[in-house]
Amino acid sequence: MQVSAFVLDVGRPPTDIEELVRDSGINGWAGPYARARDLVDPWGRRFFYRTTVDGKGFQVLSLGRDGRLGGDGPDADIELFEPNS
Repeated sequence: MQVSAFVLDVGRPPTDIEELVRDSGINGWAGPYARARDLVDPWGRRFFYRTTVDGKGFQVLSLGRDGRLGGDGPDADIELFEPNS
């Protein structure tokens, strides 16, 4: 995942998912880590992204085919959660 590469280079998760695409002048930024089209799920919706309260971890979430929380099969949510990057 591109967020993990960002963390390895910069030492913290991006504050927002767009930081993977834009150079915000951060020391250690070796991106871009993603293209704008990489920030949408297979159904064309933007991934939800947030950092943990302590700023050390992150969550990336797609709500699946139906675009709603929960679901089964192709409607199931897809989540990547790294509590302490």
